Amino acid sequence: GLVFLGRADGGGNVVLRGVVVREEETGDGKEEVGYVEGFEELDIAGPSPKKEEGGDGMDVDDVAVRPSFDVAADVLGKMSLLAVSEFGTSEHCFSVFFVQASHLDGEESHAVVIMSSDSHDGDSKESKGNSIGLRVNYVHRIKQDDDSKSAHYRGKLSSITPMVCEASDDGSTSSVTFGCVWTSGVASVFNISSNLLKQDEDANSPSSPRKFEVSESIFMGDPGEEDVNFYDSNHVVGMDVISLPN
Repeated sequence: GLVFLGRADGGGNVVLRGVVVREEETGDGKEEVGYVEGFEELDIAGPSPKKEEGGDGMDVDDVAVRPSFDVAADVLGKMSLLAVSEFGTSEHCFSVFFVQASHLDGEESHAVVIMSSDSHDGDSKESKGNSIGLRVNYVHRIKQDDDSKSAHYRGKLSSITPMVCEASDDGSTSSVTFGCVWTSGVASVFNISSNLLKQDEDANSPSSPRKFEVSESIFMGDPGEEDVNFYDSNHVVGMDVISLPN
């Protein structure tokens, strides 16, 4: 498994992978072999982005190149992981990341990124140049509008709930749900699900094509007349998402 440690400056994460190391000790003429569990840090930098030529013939500095939600190394190495979960079967799992990318101009963007192991796809272009072992399968970008009067205006992210998984009858995880509260006073509940494109495909096979869907439900306060003199505003200030027993 992988362990993600967020950097203090918010610029990505340190990614550790669990390993078992064989150790040999020799003493009193006897050789003893043991195994020790530990972690190793993965190199997730990958190849440096190529410089782009600007309109005046000058090269654009690499730092100006925005990280991409479509590249696993960028998501894990250059963005903030806000929530992580997984779904799928015991044979084939997908990792679900809710991430935030901060840009040099102060702008922030968010996305739901779904990844899977690329061990069955050794020729994946994305896997070359890094040792993560993950590739991006699907990206859902959270739509944002700077116009405060727009229906899609959210403001900044204020808080986020833990991700809640829903189990299927066979014990596999069929969907993941989490919620966000925004400074505009609205709240969002996102539901991520995965289904086979063809019903006769093997759900445990990594090669079986899948369709990912992300739905969003938006909530906002709507106090009645009796609450007008009690509440200062109708903004949503907190929320939680729980899983009900079957």
